Amino acid sequence: MSLDFLESKDIEKLQKDIFENVKKVYKLSSFGLIYDVTNTYFCGKKCSIGKFGKDKDGVSGRPLIQIGLGVTFNQGIPIFHKVFDGNIHDSKTLRDIVTTFQNYKIRRGIFVFDRGITSKVNLSEIKNILKWDVLCGLALNPSLKKTLRMTIKTEKIVQYSNRIRLKNAIFYVIEKESRYDEISNAKKLLQKGKEIKSELKTFFDKKGNILVKELEKKEELEGYFCLFTTKASISCV
Repeated sequence: MSLDFLESKDIEKLQKDIFENVKKVYKLSSFGLIYDVTNTYFCGKKCSIGKFGKDKDGVSGRPLIQIGLGVTFNQGIPIFHKVFDGNIHDSKTLRDIVTTFQNYKIRRGIFVFDRGITSKVNLSEIKNILKWDVLCGLALNPSLKKTLRMTIKTEKIVQYSNRIRLKNAIFYVIEKESRYDEISNAKKLLQKGKEIKSELKTFFDKKGNILVKELEKKEELEGYFCLFTTKASISCV
């Protein structure tokens, strides 16, 4: 009965009303917004918006839906969510979200999202429609890779002086070790004739031997990423 009641309502208006009340009661700041998209799958075949797309788990043949969520930057309080067909690319979901956000009439803010959502169209619409600033990741295209290689040659970024402490935790670049563990486990699975993650297959030949050169190629720019804002562009570890 509760779900039937909700289905009869204007969900976007309902979410807006809930957020406005929560913001007023808890005196929330809506200056910043973090937006991200994830997908989940169904085992059945009857979901009308369940479509075959890029499964985050790397598994094929499962109908997916995309879920976009916007939260406040400082408190992490949900502002709204939207559900999309599973075959819609992450970057295209943001164009719909920008239109939705016009109804919230937030005068200024900063939109934060990851590189999977970044596109020229999205950046332009956020700037021209919402009049907001942007902080986002950039995919390492050939041009950015060239810039990074030049930077690495002239400046050693991965060193002790760049060690970062965050509260009680100290962070180092450990993704390589994590990948080595995955590859080691994948090799054992291949030896047993079992399936491995699709993104790991590129590191093995047909006989299940590790392709060291492919691994080194992947690690060349490991630990580096690029950020873009409407005020500055930086690269860091």
